[in-house]
Amino acid sequence: MGIDQDSGEDAANEENHEDSRVPRPSDDGGRERESSVPRTNGDSDDPTDVSTATSEGDDSDRPDDAEDESSAAPSGSGPDDEAVSERVLDDVRALAGEGGQFDADGEGHGRPPAAFPADAEDAASPGAVEDRITADLVAAFESGTAVAPELERPDESFLEASFFDFEPLAGRRELAGYWLNEPYAYAAILVNPVNKRRTYHVFEPTLDDFERYLRQDLATKLRQELRQGTASQSEQDFERRLAALLAEHGRTVDDGTLYKLLYYFQRDFEGYGVIDPLMRDRGIEDISCDGHDVPTYVYHREFENLRTNLVFPESRLDSFVDRLANMAGTHVSIASPLRDATLPDGSRLQLTLGGDVGVRGSNFSIRKFSEVPLTPVDLIASNTYSVTAMAFIWLAIEHQKSFVFGGPTASGKTTAMNAVSLFIPPDSKIVSIEDTRELALPHENWIAGKTRASASIDENQQVTMYELLEAALHQRPEYLIIGEIRMQPRVIRTFFQAIGTGHAGFTTFHANSATNVLRRFEQEPLSVPRQMLEELDLVGIHRMLQLEDRRYRRLHDLAEMSGAGTDGSARLQTLFEWDPSSDTLEFALSEYMESRIAQEVIDIHGWTAEHLFRDLQQRTEILWYMVENDVTDFEDVATIIQTAYRDREYLLESIRSASFDPAQLRGEQADVSLEPGTTLGGSEAADDV
Repeated sequence: MGIDQDSGEDAANEENHEDSRVPRPSDDGGRERESSVPRTNGDSDDPTDVSTATSEGDDSDRPDDAEDESSAAPSGSGPDDEAVSERVLDDVRALAGEGGQFDADGEGHGRPPAAFPADAEDAASPGAVEDRITADLVAAFESGTAVAPELERPDESFLEASFFDFEPLAGRRELAGYWLNEPYAYAAILVNPVNKRRTYHVFEPTLDDFERYLRQDLATKLRQELRQGTASQSEQDFERRLAALLAEHGRTVDDGTLYKLLYYFQRDFEGYGVIDPLMRDRGIEDISCDGHDVPTYVYHREFENLRTNLVFPESRLDSFVDRLANMAGTHVSIASPLRDATLPDGSRLQLTLGGDVGVRGSNFSIRKFSEVPLTPVDLIASNTYSVTAMAFIWLAIEHQKSFVFGGPTASGKTTAMNAVSLFIPPDSKIVSIEDTRELALPHENWIAGKTRASASIDENQQVTMYELLEAALHQRPEYLIIGEIRMQPRVIRTFFQAIGTGHAGFTTFHANSATNVLRRFEQEPLSVPRQMLEELDLVGIHRMLQLEDRRYRRLHDLAEMSGAGTDGSARLQTLFEWDPSSDTLEFALSEYMESRIAQEVIDIHGWTAEHLFRDLQQRTEILWYMVENDVTDFEDVATIIQTAYRDREYLLESIRSASFDPAQLRGEQADVSLEPGTTLGGSEAADDV
């Protein structure tokens, strides 16, 4: 991520948390910390200054005051000293470098625990949480993991008394908590024992008046220096300039204060600012700021919708929305207040600027991009799909059957489409088209297209999905993947023309049943002819279902097209259907031979029914091996599936041996990349994975 020259925002506390519990397939087959920053009255020149709210017994907001620009200046410090500057530069590099504390992928950074307390009675007390966070903080500096070689360790008494403010823990207990950016940002899921309300809280280093003044002063100087250079120079010179500025005060400022400032400068100038901790939390799926002076909400994989302690004042929200737009390479204005875009990490961003179209003012929503895509094994292990349904889908995809993934918003349509796309034969030609990049495939023979919105009111600068689709048909794809088909008649008709001429096609579509998918395709404004609809093979409906006290994603039913009905309408036949009494996905036919797709596969190969059943058994065995042995690594799963295409007998012999290691297959396979829209060859890709 590039340097944000207009950053320098105020500290705000946020937290992130992810559910790692997954229900086992039923068929065959802690802690938090908030950055409570005391402030004085006055206005800050920080364009993204926000408030933090604390959820007390009455769940009321307690916004912090803005920074005071008139705070006393720090005591005099001499000019830059070369040795001090070089020492601080080394510290900055160590903090920001690969594997450093700002690496959200490191162990314990943004990764939720494996289990959660069932209720408030089992949750951790405020004292226990404070002791645990403080112990981790002290240990991080004592062990050297948070200390650069040339930087002095902060005094332990400073860490215990001046680094964090634990006041927000009063009257609440912690259900779960973990470090997002150890030892600086900590997420906690808190519960009020009285009303049982759960909230999401982020702890970050607290700043006193002097530290806030120093941060504001240095941020202003740093922004001014960065603006004097070119964009490329800003990226390259950031660490050096920051080190020089801190070196001015290196002999008069406590080392603990320098660590705090380094964290905030890194967060604000190179990260996502006040929402950076939320962006690091792998347990968070969505971030929603609904307007000014109201708490920001997150959707958590385990705890669902949670109120956070982050509140944007009206004076800061517009600036932050504008900043997000800039980070996404777009813009918003009063004339064009709505924008869909993609953040640098691939997350989907929706922006609304101003009160003309938003009753509560500007707002934004972020659908976070999953850095590590889910695989078919993950979908089976989470009981979203059954292993038998997944084996059948594998058979269908290998034989170039087209698939529409239907369901409401956030039901897992795109995730499922990406996962089962791993079943595409390894050397097949794939062309994908998306509005927002979300797909991540291991295939090398893959052209990944993305639409482009106009950067101005001139629509001639746009590249639409229809234009990309037309181009794709000239690229001779064997598999055509469209991220999401919306109410665009030309796109949908062209898609059906493509699958009607021999291309396998995958896409997602908003609908609540397989029948509704066909009905919406047939009706205005899409008006897809029935003859075209019959070219479709599979329709899978995904839903978010409430089971006991929480929600789960499930493949509700999988149906195939089975010709025309007596009235000439396209007819569906259900293959698999979710049983609510057992929470399992059951095979809906009496035998596979009743399936049109299965019969077509038999006809193509000249198989018998027994041969088909044996083929599906082998696919099931391979999938079940990965589930039972927790083989969920993206590269391992992709390699095993690719090996199944190239030498299935060898693979089956290998997985049946007690000493099998998926890594032993990698030398025979093409390396895979997790970067959406790109693939890397050679050892470089393996290093990325």
